[in-house]
Amino acid sequence: MSRFLPLLLLALALSGCSLFGGSDEACGTGDSVASGSLSATVSGDSFRAVCLQGSLESGTLAIGGNLGAEGTPVQEQINLTVQGAQVGQTYTFGLSNPGLIALYSAVDVSDPLDASGVYTANPVIGTGSVTVDAVSASGASGTFEFTGHNDEGQTVAVTNGRFDLEF
Repeated sequence: MSRFLPLLLLALALSGCSLFGGSDEACGTGDSVASGSLSATVSGDSFRAVCLQGSLESGTLAIGGNLGAEGTPVQEQINLTVQGAQVGQTYTFGLSNPGLIALYSAVDVSDPLDASGVYTANPVIGTGSVTVDAVSASGASGTFEFTGHNDEGQTVAVTNGRFDLEF
């Protein structure tokens, strides 16, 4: 079993997005459904989330967004977790920020347990940063970039990331 599978399952739980959803309606309703935008460039390709989730609980900012799987068997998703998120702070991946996790996943819906498409940056592996421009119980905005690693030693570059969410 892949060491990243627990991270994938955690990310899906935190995001609350339907793994196979592709439209705003597929995102459902609930306390963590967000509006706004989450975008980035992933290995040179544009990523603009369709389904958004976000929350701030006990100082931990958790946001996520996916592209949906309409017309493609691959579900792409980005999740960020920033423990102790504060306005105006930039957090870099490394041992000094144990509560900073970024995840990019591109999972084939026909084999959702294949973790080869799950890339993470966390306190132990990966590089990059998250800057929090604004954060409150009702929303958050900021920027991010990271290089994530998968279980097979491959990397993915997520650049030009931006989130602006209302929860």
